Amino acid sequence: MIERFGKDVFESLDEILRPPHTALVVLEPRQSAHAVMASRLFRLVSAARAAGVCVVWVSTLSPVYGEQHGADYSLPETLLPWHGELVLTKTTLNTFISTGLALTLRGLGKRTVLTAGMATEGSVESTAEGAAHRDFYSVVAEDCTASLSPAFHEDALAILRMRVQAVDSERIISIWE
Repeated sequence: MIERFGKDVFESLDEILRPPHTALVVLEPRQSAHAVMASRLFRLVSAARAAGVCVVWVSTLSPVYGEQHGADYSLPETLLPWHGELVLTKTTLNTFISTGLALTLRGLGKRTVLTAGMATEGSVESTAEGAAHRDFYSVVAEDCTASLSPAFHEDALAILRMRVQAVDSERIISIWE
């Protein structure tokens, strides 16, 4: 860690993802039930819980479109929020715009937002960039994201890799173990 302009700045991924100041934000968990990445997401959530990382669950309820993509999916028991975990409902792609997430995370002393879930080109990209715009370290668990369109998924990951840290979940888990 170094100091810049009176602020401590993390220099490595290990520092950025330290459990005491990291929150895992799982977007659209019901949609994740159908994707291949559900088992990787379960492993990431389990590792986060074991390490003491704050886990936040976010679903969308849009006044224009109704419930986004979630009405026909049931949440697998392995991806149910535990008692005490934050559960939010947003009305915009960017979780930070339509919830009090930034204020809540600051109040909990969180400095890093780790994003996972659906859809890579929508809520994941928007929320990850929203975290960075609000002065959080922003990391995406790239193999724990998915889209209904493989092309959109790959394009969004390419953009995210230029703007925030995009890391394989096994690397993240190894830091927490």
